[in-house]
Amino acid sequence: MFNIINTSGGPLTITGFAQGPGANNSALNNVAMIVHYTPGDYLTQPTASWVQLASGTVSLSPNKCTGYLPVSVTIPTGATYGFFVGLVSNSVQYTTGTGTPGVTPWFTNNDMVITQGRGGTFPNPAFSPRNWNGKVFYGTVGCSEIRKEVAFVVSTDTAKAVIASATQTAPGQFNFASTGSNGHLYQWTFGNGLTASGPTASTTYASGGAFTATLVVTDTVCGTVDSTFTVVNSTIGLNEFGLDQAVQVYPNPSNGLVQLVFEGSALEGNLELVNPLGQVVLAQSFTKDAGAYNHPLNLSDLSKGIYHVRILSSEGSTVLRVVLQ
Repeated sequence: MFNIINTSGGPLTITGFAQGPGANNSALNNVAMIVHYTPGDYLTQPTASWVQLASGTVSLSPNKCTGYLPVSVTIPTGATYGFFVGLVSNSVQYTTGTGTPGVTPWFTNNDMVITQGRGGTFPNPAFSPRNWNGKVFYGTVGCSEIRKEVAFVVSTDTAKAVIASATQTAPGQFNFASTGSNGHLYQWTFGNGLTASGPTASTTYASGGAFTATLVVTDTVCGTVDSTFTVVNSTIGLNEFGLDQAVQVYPNPSNGLVQLVFEGSALEGNLELVNPLGQVVLAQSFTKDAGAYNHPLNLSDLSKGIYHVRILSSEGSTVLRVVLQ
């Protein structure tokens, strides 16, 4: 039993005690350890003021402080608290004192004074002066009453991608705008191998047909990403829908087996199937005489989605949409 006097200049938080060896520097395995404390000098405090801080099973080793129990008690600035650290039924090693129990320092540093004390059983150890063999664990930073007002902004933004317009300004040339989008990074891909960045973008298609333009928007504050796409029909020197043909595709939607039906004059040309990413996944040529002509397509191996059939010839071009489901 001993006093700890707080000399740190602020609150002193005791976080644990480590008990030294058993009596005569011996090893003790699986023994019951206890820690009690009282606010004030242990020499003057009544028994009723003592509070048990911790208890547990520990093992003690020669020449070491291995019997550790965590605690949490804060000694106010300049205050004295009494502590009892020991075993329930076994003896621990001690050092014989030469001073006054509870008064004469046994250990000192800038933060505390540990006084010489008494040895024996709790709550009335009879032997003095006795000096405890162990370690005290502590922190000098307690809970401060100082408060400082701070201000911060909570961002609830989330990325939103919108292609507000895709305008063809000349054959093969398109301007894109992302009005209505929300984010910090704007990345465009146009289906022709070209990319761009920024809220607005433009590109030129070297050939006619359907192309998928994709916008990816990233909100760098909240770390969210959104994307959208649109399909544009580029005309390059051809009269789109000028084939002098009535062209349709059926069934549409389809499970993959579709028919292209032409009604009109004789025609030679090529057809391409474009996936939602603007990639050509099928290319075929065809020749038809005047009148009706059926051209079968087996698309059952393709993924579900919206595809575009581009029909190109020297007479013009057209684009049909087909849905695979």
